[in-house]
Amino acid sequence: MHVLKRIVFAITLSFTCAAGAQEVTIQSSMEQGLLFLESVQFEYGEFPTLFHPNLPEPQRSLGTNYDSNLFTTAMIADAIHDIKNKAVKRINNKVVQYIQSQLLNEQGLWSYFTTHNNAPLYPNTVNDLDDTVFASMVLQQNRENYPDNRAVIEANKNTQGLYLTFIDPPFINDVDCGVNANVMSYLKNNDPKVCAYLNNQVSQKTNCANYYSLLDAYYLIARAYQDGVQCLQNSGQPIINYTLQQLAQWERQGDNSAFKRALALNILLDYGYRGEQIAKATYFLLKNQSPINGSWAADDFWLWSGVDEQGNRMLLGTSSSSALTTALALKALNRVKHLV
Repeated sequence: MHVLKRIVFAITLSFTCAAGAQEVTIQSSMEQGLLFLESVQFEYGEFPTLFHPNLPEPQRSLGTNYDSNLFTTAMIADAIHDIKNKAVKRINNKVVQYIQSQLLNEQGLWSYFTTHNNAPLYPNTVNDLDDTVFASMVLQQNRENYPDNRAVIEANKNTQGLYLTFIDPPFINDVDCGVNANVMSYLKNNDPKVCAYLNNQVSQKTNCANYYSLLDAYYLIARAYQDGVQCLQNSGQPIINYTLQQLAQWERQGDNSAFKRALALNILLDYGYRGEQIAKATYFLLKNQSPINGSWAADDFWLWSGVDEQGNRMLLGTSSSSALTTALALKALNRVKHLV
């Protein structure tokens, strides 16, 4: 721990960009990142998200379009809410108004798609637990009232006691481990059946998520543990081991995804890892921040899962947001700053 503190302290004091010989500290990096977030946030509070169809290039790029949704913006607000900066207050004030504007019922339930989306894949009256719990957590963090939705959420389970993703959808429902982790993060109920399911999936190294990559799902599980879901402690070491393996693999392969590094850094911090990879991942984020606008590059996050004619799962497309990557990087840097 002493060695880590010295390494992180050195990074905090001074980081020299090889390209421009410009001094960058964690604090100045965070300030630039927050400026970027304010610059891209729409006046009504939403942050932009892009949808990319699962097609070969150039069709993928030609088919990419703006995807107005609640989830990206709620995740961003959640990621930055612990940062002590006036910009965060300004950003989250707008986010709160946006979330409140998308509450279209008296049950305290939200949909992924918003009233700003001109061509949603399904109506914005189809609500889901993922958006509902993230919207609720953001409102809680900002001390805003909303209808008590806990009974509806608790009732939305399958016969095995696991949370279903959608609430009374006009299509087939499913169970997603990322969604279940998010629900437990909100309810903080340490539900034994859900915990056993998540811990078992982690121990088997299987991806039980339909809408997230394995790394994304592990970020959400680690986040739930950090939020007080102590029954997920058993998943800590397997998730740490997987994350360290991924970091080593990315380094060997030259994978320069800032999004993945930000997720990995937050995962390790959530489960109490304090080894040398904390400093390495921090260095990577500082080095790969845009010197032009203070952002970190977007990468695929939300996976659009569908079924083919035979009923098999298939990937329809992905969503990404440089604002989300930036918020997750800021969350990680803020936590590293407080390790010193």
